[in-house]
Order: sequence, then C-alpha cells, then structure tokens
Amino acid sequence: MRVFHGGISKAVSLTGPATPEGAVTSLMLVSSRRPEASLPPTQWAHDVRNLLATIGLHLDMLTRLSGPHGVKAANAAHALIAKVSGMCHEVGAAEDRSRRHPFDIALAVRHVVDLVAPLGPEGFAVNLANTGSHFVLADQNEVFRVLFNLMHNAVMMARATGTLRRIDIAIERVGDTTVVKIADDGRGLPPHVAARLFRAPAEADAAHGHGLAIARELTERSGGTLSCETSRKGTTFRIELAAFTAIRVAEGPVTRSLGRRVGS
Repeated sequence: MRVFHGGISKAVSLTGPATPEGAVTSLMLVSSRRPEASLPPTQWAHDVRNLLATIGLHLDMLTRLSGPHGVKAANAAHALIAKVSGMCHEVGAAEDRSRRHPFDIALAVRHVVDLVAPLGPEGFAVNLANTGSHFVLADQNEVFRVLFNLMHNAVMMARATGTLRRIDIAIERVGDTTVVKIADDGRGLPPHVAARLFRAPAEADAAHGHGLAIARELTERSGGTLSCETSRKGTTFRIELAAFTAIRVAEGPVTRSLGRRVGS
C-alpha cells in the first residue's frame, strides 16, 4: 500500500492473510433519535466503540508487520487513542457555546489519511494533492468525524471488494468556500443506493447504515454541505465549508447557501 502526501510516496507493505472475518468493523456514526440535542452521550458511546474497533485493526495488523512499518501502525493506533480521549472530554462542554473556530482543514485531512491509510490492502494507494494551508470556520472535531467516516468507508470497501484501488483527495478555495473532494476509482454506486445514500435506515433500531446521514448532519451543523457524485468511474464526496481569513469570513450568495440540503 502507498500513501502519497503532495507527491511524496510512503510505501507500506502488508503481508500475511487478510484480517479474520468479523475483525473488520466499519465506522458507523449512529444517529441520535433527538436531532435537536448537541452530541448526546449515546452518540459519543457509538463513536468511542467504533474508534476502538479501528484501533483493534491497527493492533491486529502489528502481528503481521515488523520494523518501521510496525512502528507506523502503532503510532496510528496511539493517535486514535488520543483522539478518543479528546472527543470524550468534549462531552461535558456547555451546549450553548459556539463550536465553530478557524482551523486548517488540510492538517485535519493529513491526520485522517495517516490514521486510516495503513488499513488498506496491499497495492492500495491514497494520493493527497500537494496543498498549503486551508483555514475554515467550523467545528474541528465534527469535521474530523466526517473525514474519518468517508475515508474509513472507502478503505473498508477496498478491503472487502478489491475493486477500489485508489483514493484521490484535493482541497481548493472556491470563492468564499473551501472544498474538499474525496474521490475513489471504484465502480460507482447503483442508482438505488445513491438515491438513499444520506438517509438513515427505515428500521428505528438499526445498528448500521447511519454513517453518511450523520456525516451530512455534522457538516451542516458547521454551516457546510456534503454531497456525492457517482458513476462507473468511481464515487466523489464533496465537502464545502466557509473559508476563513484573518480579517473576516467573507459572506456572499455562496456562503449563505452553505448548510442547506443539496439533493435528497
């Protein structure tokens, strides 16, 4: 597997049999039944369990890795543990305070790539286009969760099907917004799946399938939008957030539209 940061390739060679069935657990951000509540403890509990499951994947991989590659996987696992601790610390924060602050989303993307990319199968590649800083005004923890969910899902699909071999990530400024594109080279999504992509399952107690619905909700809570385009050439997720400058956040027709639902 290879990870590319701005054209610099980092190779990670995976050996041995695939992870035993049942050990691979996708990150599913399970929906709260009280959408008006801000980050209820039950939602955090689901996040914690799924993040720990991902840590388990990293640690399982250590049994098949050696040398510097093992250190890389271990470091990713420790970073996830630190992230979980930080997320749990936020549970007791006051719900009425503003959670939107300026941060560099390019750093957040690189962080998620470093955490998730080692889980990819042999020959899998993540390419992050060379980019500088891109500051946005949003909730950093929630944007991390959205990015993690999208990339984790892609890597798990690559492991499960073998048809998805590459993820390309690009960040750009478009007027008053910053756009993050996460594109894969898979075979695209069937029309009936794409039509319900951001909808929670019909079953009230469904344990899975809420991930993208919650990812969209979290993006919109930061005033942004999350959309998807799919074809036989692959699937591209597009995150748009208000761009931030040291002087002000420029507002116009584009930024005023952020946070509104695009499509179904």
